[in-house]
Amino acid sequence: MEQGVVVSGIAFDKNVARISIVGVADIPGVLAKIFGALADESIDVDIIVQSGISNGKADFSFTVSLADRARALGVIERVRGEVPYDEATYEENLVKVSIVGAGMVSNPGVAAKMFDVISRAGVSIKMVSTSEIKCSCVIAAEPLNEVVRALHTAYGLDTADAAFVGGPQDRR
Repeated sequence: MEQGVVVSGIAFDKNVARISIVGVADIPGVLAKIFGALADESIDVDIIVQSGISNGKADFSFTVSLADRARALGVIERVRGEVPYDEATYEENLVKVSIVGAGMVSNPGVAAKMFDVISRAGVSIKMVSTSEIKCSCVIAAEPLNEVVRALHTAYGLDTADAAFVGGPQDRR
C-alpha cells in the first residue's frame, strides 16, 4: 500500500529568543504565575521546556519573539518576589525550523530523521517541540538556509517551482 506525503512542508521563524529560568522552586503555581504575568503583558510564548527537578528546584526555557525579549525579562524580574529563582538568562540569534505534515502522526521516525539531518549539518538543537502534525527545533540562526535545504531534500520536497506563502508582497 502506498503511503501519502508524510512531511508536506518546512517552515521557519527567524525572530526567536530563548529565555531560561534556572533554579525555580518546585511548588504548585509557579509556572502559572510566570506565564500568567507574561500573558498579562500580551507576550506570546511559543516553545516551553522544563527539565527535571533536582533538590526541589527546576529549570525551564521558553521562546518568545526577539522583539518581546526585553519586556519578557522585565516581567520575569518583576515576579521574582513571588517566584524565587536563581537566574534568568537569554539567547538571541536563534531560529525555529519546523517540519509539518498530517502523515507524521502515523509514521515512526519522522522526528528522528529531522534530528539526523540537522546533526549531519553540524548544528546543535537547543530546544524541541512536537505535536501530531509538526516538529519544531530551535537552532542557531547562521546555518538556517543549509538546514532548510537539507530538510527539503531529506523529505523529498525539492522542486524547481516557486511558491509564495505569506502576507502582502510587491509583485512588480
